[in-house]
Amino acid sequence: MIDFYTYGFPSCWMVSIMLEECCTDYVCHTVDVTQFEQNTPEFERISPNHTVPAILDRNGPGGKPIRIFESAAILHYLANKTGKLKGNTEIVEVEAYQWMMVVITGVAPFYKLGIEKSTLNESDKVLNIRKSQIEKTLKRYVSVLDFRLREYQYLAKVYTMADVAAYPWICNLEQNFDIYLHDFVGVNNWYSRLKKRTAIRSGMSVP
Repeated sequence: MIDFYTYGFPSCWMVSIMLEECCTDYVCHTVDVTQFEQNTPEFERISPNHTVPAILDRNGPGGKPIRIFESAAILHYLANKTGKLKGNTEIVEVEAYQWMMVVITGVAPFYKLGIEKSTLNESDKVLNIRKSQIEKTLKRYVSVLDFRLREYQYLAKVYTMADVAAYPWICNLEQNFDIYLHDFVGVNNWYSRLKKRTAIRSGMSVP
């Protein structure tokens, strides 16, 4: 059994989708970051970085409990633990990891930055300039994904943790930014395929 600590962020949905795809038994624990519950001493023992998502696997390596924080680390751990979505060859496994890192180091940070900037108390002119710059960078990263997905159905050629990592960020782009999936044929077709997956629908419904 895995204890899953979450709060309805795209990074958390990455993990809930992965848990569903891996058919792993888990229990959700909501950590209300608006009430600073991530800063409690109890949660610090789970996630020293005071961030969600995090998991506690009570049956970790050697049958011993293990605590893991940071979304990419959790996906990598679950893929190795279950043997699912890590790639069916060594080459695919490397490709899955590198495309997941494009999401984690590129798409995700600028997505978060765009959301944070929209809540700052700045003039409309300054906010519009900053949002435009952020959206320009986000579009570049989406274009990188699109270049790949115009050639292959999935980021690592087959469905892997890289696709799981990308989906929660891509599916929320249009409602938060002036970025439209129909402008990216490869990404749009990929999104249309993935949103039909039962595990993705279940994972995205986790609060």
